[in-house]
This record gives sequence, C-alpha cells and structure tokens, in this order.
Amino acid sequence: MSGADSAKRRRIDGPPAADHEMSGMSSQDPIDAAHDASAAGCSLSFEEVQRRFSVLLAQVTQVECDVTTIEGSFVANVAPQVPSVASNWSTLKSSLSATSDALTAITEGMAATHPPQAPPSHPRALLS
Repeated sequence: MSGADSAKRRRIDGPPAADHEMSGMSSQDPIDAAHDASAAGCSLSFEEVQRRFSVLLAQVTQVECDVTTIEGSFVANVAPQVPSVASNWSTLKSSLSATSDALTAITEGMAATHPPQAPPSHPRALLS
C-alpha cells in the first residue's frame, strides 16, 4: 500500500472521533447495517428507519463538533499553506449545518407522527 493509500485508509478507518464518545450508538456500523438490509431485499420498518436517522443525526452532530474543534488550527495552519482548500471551509460548515437541520427536521417529524410505544404494563402491576 502506498503512502497516499495508507493515509486515505487512516482517514476513512481511523479514529477521528475517537476522543469523543458517542452514547447510544450500536456496535454495528450503520452503513454495514443498511447494506445488509438492502442486500437481503428487506424493507425497513418505520422504527428502524427512525432509529437510523437518529444515528445519522448523532454522527453529523459529532462531525460538526470535530469541525468546530479544529477550525482555529485549520485557519491558522492549513489555510495559509494550502490556499486552494481554504475556500472549501465555509462550504463544509454550511453543508454540515444544512445536513444537521434536515436530519433534525426528519427525526422530529417522524417522532411527532409515530411516537415510541410505551412498554407493556406488567400484569401484576394491574392487579395491585
């Protein structure tokens, strides 16, 4: 593997968000889970689609946090050395913001029209 391939692989597989723990995330990669369902020809339930949008929103929120964290370093250290990428910074931030807004609207809309079901009552609790 060349140095460029290795760097690209680290960027994809590496731990850019390893410093930040994301609670509530499943151990299966959501992309793999989506591929599994697609490959099996399955139709996902409303609840599963809702869960996946919630996972996507958490991931985008994490990316927004990471981008905000590195913004000062990017502006100070990268932009002066690679001016051609500096103009993409605002595009990145606005794209993340738009994605976050859309995912928030979708997840809130789904929750409003299809609220989570209450767990069933224990039969003994009804007898008391």
